[in-house]
Amino acid sequence: MKLIAIVLCLSFLYWQKRLLSPVALKVAYLYLDKVSKYFDESSSPKSIQLFLTLLLPLTIVFLVSVAIASIGNDGSALIMIFSGAWSLQFFLFSAFLLLFLISPGALSVSQSNENNEANKPIEEAIKKYLHGFFGPIFWFVLLGPLMVFFYFLLSVITEHYKNKDPQDRTENKILELLNFPVVVALCFTFVLSGNFDSALKKINERLTSTKVNLLACFREDLLCEIADSSSSEKSLNVESYVTTLARRALFIWLVIISLMTLFGWAL
Repeated sequence: MKLIAIVLCLSFLYWQKRLLSPVALKVAYLYLDKVSKYFDESSSPKSIQLFLTLLLPLTIVFLVSVAIASIGNDGSALIMIFSGAWSLQFFLFSAFLLLFLISPGALSVSQSNENNEANKPIEEAIKKYLHGFFGPIFWFVLLGPLMVFFYFLLSVITEHYKNKDPQDRTENKILELLNFPVVVALCFTFVLSGNFDSALKKINERLTSTKVNLLACFREDLLCEIADSSSSEKSLNVESYVTTLARRALFIWLVIISLMTLFGWAL
């Protein structure tokens, strides 16, 4: 069911050429603007502020998910939410939610254009695909729509507060942990879909330099290095090459998800 939901969303994005994620982002930023004004006057710890910021939207989506999963279901709604055995109603809800939360350029409509212009093109392109596309798809496949919504909120909150002590903010650390398996999967996908030798060389150099610290090894900047080294050898525009890599990586991911489904994983 998850595979079908992903294919339906991608088909809509391809044929309609219309992104629904800006709608979700505008609502999220309006909510964060209201919340941040309240917390600016508060002296509560940042971890508590993050918990309270996430509490309301997550609770709403969780209750709606349980209500929809309970329709015509004699078993546990919670089991349905976190498994792949979905009812038709919950499948439609999950696909609709995913459609609002994914797009290759999701974070490009964030508040500040000045900040975006300050970033290097390759970093901005990798960030868009990681946070707005592959991250949501990865967690949707593993843990379903609630995890995608949680990932989306963390990404938006991180972007919203990126100029306010980014190293000390709890959401940055959580998002880094959530991105770790996604970056690992993307790195080796880029090895298969890009320049094999240069990509593998970059991964090997990073593993050697960071020794046993895998979390420090597989980060967004490694994806940037892989894309940059491969594109320079092929004399291609970096942004165009990142787009090409992302399309190839998506195809590989869909093939892998399909094989997982065929071999019995309830997706």
